[in-house]
Amino acid sequence: MPTVTGIFHSPAQAEQAIASLKGSGFREEQINILSRGESSFPAHGKQAGAAIGAVMGLSAVTFLPGLGPILGLGMIASGLVGAALGSAAGKAVDKHTHGVPNEDLWFFEEAVRSGGSVVIVETKDPTQDTQARNLLERAGGRPSSSMRRDWWQGLRDREQHFLASQGQDLGRVEGDYRAGFEAALHPTTRGRDYDHVASYVETCYPGPCRTAAFRVGYDRGQSYFRERVAARELE
Repeated sequence: MPTVTGIFHSPAQAEQAIASLKGSGFREEQINILSRGESSFPAHGKQAGAAIGAVMGLSAVTFLPGLGPILGLGMIASGLVGAALGSAAGKAVDKHTHGVPNEDLWFFEEAVRSGGSVVIVETKDPTQDTQARNLLERAGGRPSSSMRRDWWQGLRDREQHFLASQGQDLGRVEGDYRAGFEAALHPTTRGRDYDHVASYVETCYPGPCRTAAFRVGYDRGQSYFRERVAARELE
C-alpha cells in the first residue's frame, strides 16, 4: 500500500495532523507515528499522558542505540523501529523497508532525534494520497523529499570544495555523486564497505552505482556518517 509522510518539528504538530486525518475519514490503522518517547512510558499511551499516545491509544516504546527511547505507533512505524531505525547496519534487504523508501530513514531519525515527529499514512488510492499530503502539509508537515533537498543544499558547498580538491566538478557528476552519498546512509550500508553491500546498492541504484562518481560519493557518505556518530557521542 502506498504511503505519504509528513515530518513535523514537534509532537504537538503531529497530534494536530493526526486529528485532521481522523476527522477526514482516515482510519487509525492507516496512521503511523514515530516520535521520541520516555523510557518510563507504560504500554498505554493515554495513561502516560503523551500527546501522540493520547490521540492514538496504544503505544510501544523501544530504546534504540544512538536514538534513545522511540515511540512507534502503527504497523509500519513499529516495523521501522524494530528493523531499521538507529541501526549501524540494519536488516533491510530491499530498497523499501515496510513500504518506506530506505533513503528516507536517515531523515526520519534526524527529525526524531531533534525532538520532532514523523507521521506516515497508508493510502488506498490516488485521491487519498492527495488528501493525506494536503492535510499533513496544512498541519506543518514536510515531505521527506523536501528535507532531503534542504539537507543536501547544506552540504553541497563542502562537497563541491572536496571534489574541486580532487580535480573534479560537482556540477558535472552531482546526480550520481549525491546518490552514492545518500546510499551510504541506508540502514543496510552504514559503516560498511561498498564491496560488502554491492548487491543491495545495485538493487537501489542500478544505473548510478556503476559510475566512479557514485563510488566516491558513497565513500564520502560513509565519512559523513562516522562524523555524525562521533558528534553525537560528544553531546
